[in-house]
Amino acid sequence: MMATLGPLISTHDLSKLLQAPLANGPSVRVLDGTWHNPRRKRDCLKEYREAHIPGAGFFNPNECRDKSSPYSVMLPTPEVFAEYVGHLGINNDTHVIVYDTYNGLEIAPRTWWMFRIFGHDKVSVLEGGLTKWTLDGYKVESEVPTFSEEEFTVSFRPDLRVEYEEMYSLMRNGQTSHMIDSRPSDWYYGRENLEKWKSWHIPGSVNIPWSDFLKEGDESSMKSKEELVELFRGHQIDLSAPIQSTCRRGIYACTAALGLFVAGREDVPVYDGSWEEFTQRTRQEEYMEGAEEDS
Repeated sequence: MMATLGPLISTHDLSKLLQAPLANGPSVRVLDGTWHNPRRKRDCLKEYREAHIPGAGFFNPNECRDKSSPYSVMLPTPEVFAEYVGHLGINNDTHVIVYDTYNGLEIAPRTWWMFRIFGHDKVSVLEGGLTKWTLDGYKVESEVPTFSEEEFTVSFRPDLRVEYEEMYSLMRNGQTSHMIDSRPSDWYYGRENLEKWKSWHIPGSVNIPWSDFLKEGDESSMKSKEELVELFRGHQIDLSAPIQSTCRRGIYACTAALGLFVAGREDVPVYDGSWEEFTQRTRQEEYMEGAEEDS
């Protein structure tokens, strides 16, 4: 059995852990952290109630967010986060393992990042998510567990979030060469017919689609540290330099942050509002400047 839990955990290791918890180790709480794009017309809570990993709670990004924000899934206040995870039976000694119903590396890293920014490093992502869990023959259940409320104390880490003002300043000063945009390339270059705000990118930013962080031929696993270092090197990303992670809504950017963490950079901030906020607060002519050359 693994002596410690890292940022990623396999279905096999999670199954063993649930059967025989680590001696003298922390309590473990498994969470389904699935969020669906509204366009998919799927109900993540309904799906959780129908099938989830035994004993898993449901972490709902649509509920644990700043509901006063005009943007989709912005971070909640520390008080809201502490209360929300406390209701899930999580305290500061709990090790959280989060998954999603996709491949585990598309949506779940958002919850991983949220725990980290609120000062909780005892958090791992299940590689392969619920899809691989079931393919590997492990059981699911529909019974929704109840948890005794716990006290969770937040220690906010502002260094793991980058704000609009800094991103705008970096753009205006031509300092975007280490700004990683993890949206699919067609979104980044505006080649897909999406809503107006979803197309194009911050000038000079580097497109590394979130799927590029996955192993070739095995989309249920993150690339190895060595493969990730080579990926960043191929995009001229200096891992010792300041790096910012962005995407469309601040979700895929967390997959990039997880990949950077595995590669050895554990302090890369995520732009929470990402392209959704940036396009609503920046004049279009500013970020479309040089569009032909940048494509």
